[in-house]
Amino acid sequence: MGTIVVFIISLILSFRFKKLNAILIVAISVAVGTISSIVMDGSQIEGVGITLGREQDIIFNSLISLCTIVIIRLGFKMRKKLKKIEKVFSSNEDLTEEEIEVLEKYPSENMFGILALVFGGAGFAFGPQFIVIPLVALVFGLVTLETIDKDRDENPWTFYLGILFSLYGVVLNIMGYTHMIT
Repeated sequence: MGTIVVFIISLILSFRFKKLNAILIVAISVAVGTISSIVMDGSQIEGVGITLGREQDIIFNSLISLCTIVIIRLGFKMRKKLKKIEKVFSSNEDLTEEEIEVLEKYPSENMFGILALVFGGAGFAFGPQFIVIPLVALVFGLVTLETIDKDRDENPWTFYLGILFSLYGVVLNIMGYTHMIT
């Protein structure tokens, strides 16, 4: 439970405070994750000091937080390249001027939004058993959310639904629920 709290706090702090020092984000998220795991496990905090005895958990949570920060920051740097990739796949070079004008009247779909929706669906389907899938889908959806081109009137709901499905997969895993297939 504490590791998931560390991941979520690192994710939130990385997105909200983009210029915040990575060491500070790791320290905050690991402290909150460790305290939440102590509280959730029913451990007792005796006296003034906290005797953890969980050095390996703290190291693992630090690595989780650091990896989350690195992935988010790499995603921020990749945004411009993602837009270039999208333009390559959505080029209309072989169409006539009239066909291009007709196509521009209709709202388009962002290809990263469709991928976020598919990954979010996979995170919802397999999230109760494998926590990695919805977490990767959540990070992918949040990083690529900024690629929406409002000038082309792209639909943002595929991103929103993908993020929602992946969050639901994380919640199902945390609560220990699984899908009932009959």
